[in-house]
Parts: sequence; structure tokens; C-alpha cells
Amino acid sequence: MNEDAALSDRLPRDFWRRAGTPGAWTAAAVFVLACVVFVLRRPDILLHAQLWAEDGTFWFAEPYNRGFLDTILLPHSGYLQTFSRLVFSALVPVPLEYVPAYANAVGVAVRAWCVAFLFARDFGGFGPRARLLLAVFMLLQPGLEAI
Repeated sequence: MNEDAALSDRLPRDFWRRAGTPGAWTAAAVFVLACVVFVLRRPDILLHAQLWAEDGTFWFAEPYNRGFLDTILLPHSGYLQTFSRLVFSALVPVPLEYVPAYANAVGVAVRAWCVAFLFARDFGGFGPRARLLLAVFMLLQPGLEAI
């Protein structure tokens, strides 16, 4: 048995497919870059943050007034809005003037994570050019009124 055959037997099946794909450092760099791009496109979302629509009346006010356990599984319009309730429930101890900025920062981070996920090693099915085009579209799409 030659050395090459022994080496290939010890490697995971998809090693050669994954060897040329970006990894965690690339995804982390894209995450940071995406956060910067989103904030540069709309600096007001952090500098002049405001609660919008249901943010103040439901997601923040209900856990503030009724408590976390009473509201986390409370449906709104027939749907469980668990992520929104979790974010704003975590912000209840924060001084009120910082709540909108922190909530928007979470929104920016989630949106940037979606862009960075394109460059994760386990994201398959698209080549490097398609990943880059999707990332550019997600970063520069028009009509970015809310994050």
C-alpha cells in the first residue's frame, strides 16, 4: 500500500471539497466588515436609535411590566415572536435611553451574521463568485430602511 492511499483513507470524505473553502477567520472578517458597512449606510440606527412599531409597545413594554416568564411564550397576532421578546427581555435592566441602540445593534449583528454565513466553511452549493455576489447584494441592497 503506498503512502498516498494511506493518507487519503485517514482524511474525512469531504476534505478535498472543503480544503478550498473559506473558514472561520474569513467569516469573522466578513462579519466585522458587514457590521461596518451597515452602520456606515445608516449611522442613525445607532446614533439616533428609536423604538419602532411593536418594539416599544409589545416587545419591551410587556416584559418590563409583566416579567419575562409571563411574556416569553405569549403569542402576538397568532405567532410566537420569541427572538424579539428574548432580545427586549434581556434589555429590561438596561437604562431606557440605551435600549433602542442596543436592540438595533442586535439587529445589525444578526443581519451581518447572515452575510458572514455565506463565507462559512459549511455553506455549500455556491462557488466563490456566487457567494461574493450574494454578499454584495445583501450589503448594498436598496431600500434598507430598517434593520
